[in-house]
Amino acid sequence: MPTLLGESRMERWVRAGALAAQVLLAGLAGAEAQEVAGARSPEPVTSVSQKILQRFDVPGTPYEAILMRVEFPPNYDVARHAHPGPEASFVLQGQCTFLFDGQEPKTRVAGESLELPAYAVHGAKAGPEGVVLINTFILEKGKPISIPPTD
Repeated sequence: MPTLLGESRMERWVRAGALAAQVLLAGLAGAEAQEVAGARSPEPVTSVSQKILQRFDVPGTPYEAILMRVEFPPNYDVARHAHPGPEASFVLQGQCTFLFDGQEPKTRVAGESLELPAYAVHGAKAGPEGVVLINTFILEKGKPISIPPTD
């Protein structure tokens, strides 16, 4: 795996852990997406739901990977926040527009994903049918998944 100039061993491990989590995410989400594509859930998303699917330590580091399923109802506005580590967000169902401070909105639809850098302040808006996301976070053990924005 190519390394960035000046990247420490710890940063390489974290990047490798994030990549492994994305591969796991793609495999899990791909199978579930195929199942969903054939028969959409008859029940629309009506409330916010977060469920941790898997949580594991990144070997030899003080980091952990968290795989989470998140559902937002139609047109739901996600308040501005950040994460104290990188995030990979995969849209399993519906669409989501990610709103980063100082950037153009980034809309992703079912089957697409987005990488969010650590501490990137952002919000989001669920599409007209709501959205189901599979998110992977790489965080220092003991850190919260979300933190308030620092302005």
